[in-house]
Amino acid sequence: MTRVSNRLEGQMSIVLKRTIEVRCFHVIGEVGFAQPRAELRAVAQLAASRAGQLSARELCEHLLGSKPDAVGLRLLSVCEQMGLIAWDLKPRGGESLARLTEEGRRVAEGGDVFVPERGAWTIWVAKDPLIPLEASLLRIEPFQEPTAFDEIVRRDAPREKRATVDLPDWAQRVCRSQGRPGWGDGRAVAMLDIEAKGEPVLESKTQVELSLCAAPHQSSTLSLEGSVDGQRSELELPHAPAPGFEEVWRYCLGARAHDWDGERLAVRFESLDGTELSSFKSHIAFDRWSHPQHGAFGRVQVPHVPIRPATDIDASRWANWLLDHRVQSYVTKADFARRCEEVQETFTGYRLQLMTQEQLAVSLLGAAGVRPGRKYWHLQAPLDWSL
Repeated sequence: MTRVSNRLEGQMSIVLKRTIEVRCFHVIGEVGFAQPRAELRAVAQLAASRAGQLSARELCEHLLGSKPDAVGLRLLSVCEQMGLIAWDLKPRGGESLARLTEEGRRVAEGGDVFVPERGAWTIWVAKDPLIPLEASLLRIEPFQEPTAFDEIVRRDAPREKRATVDLPDWAQRVCRSQGRPGWGDGRAVAMLDIEAKGEPVLESKTQVELSLCAAPHQSSTLSLEGSVDGQRSELELPHAPAPGFEEVWRYCLGARAHDWDGERLAVRFESLDGTELSSFKSHIAFDRWSHPQHGAFGRVQVPHVPIRPATDIDASRWANWLLDHRVQSYVTKADFARRCEEVQETFTGYRLQLMTQEQLAVSLLGAAGVRPGRKYWHLQAPLDWSL
């Protein structure tokens, strides 16, 4: 989130954060780990160049230096095991043809090959409405059964009852997906054939936080950060369907959504401090953010919100405050007239009731009591001298 924060420094931005649900299971099945396998990609590319079909003889002629057809058949058999080709049920002229699969087309276009490994695995999977399926597998590691030595060491400790259960539907969907776990070695993974039952792991040092960052006129971003089984990592989700700024901001405002005109938020003069009146920006906090599809987040603070007066009266009080605030030295009648024109332009579209120079000076005199302050003389002296 540091890069995002630096990019949005001084600008309005909404950053929502929440801790997500992460479950850990021991499962059994076949998992494919991405490998370059240039020789298999070459076969897929040759098949793609020949309308998606390829014979062993054609493979030998074009890639294998006219080796015997049996060599081509073995290589095509490997491609079949990797899911890159399937055999055509209608051979051409008595010769079997390999037909390129969708997975084969992906590899032909430059993708890695998922090499299957069957075994027992420990997986950590996330459940959150904003995390897409391909990013829900956070980590996967080979599972090792406890050794006899471990069992002996732990014989005096209370034995945990190991139970195999049906994986939740959402976890089963993750176990049929492809992705690149953010907590791991960086390789893409394809869950090829995972059994629907698994053993829940109750003790796993895992805490992961989801961040949603939205800003005007920019695409929203999602990221994950935290620890999975003691390993820390950060992961951006560039292809996640994050809600846009206007939607996020509208749900922040709730009943005040009508005060937002697409660029600025309408506010009352008495709710503002001097910094907000000078900068025309406010810092607004909300106790909760909730959306029927995207879920709920806790307290959020939104800095640098552009603001505007809610009414003509608020605009007039704001404009007169600016006239007062900007008195730093002696103000001639011409200077005061120019400043009035400037605030008129600042509050275009509002009907202002501006104080005259005399009225502003008197208001300062009343506020200062029997001893007029410097601002009073900066306004009154030029009037006395007809400047």
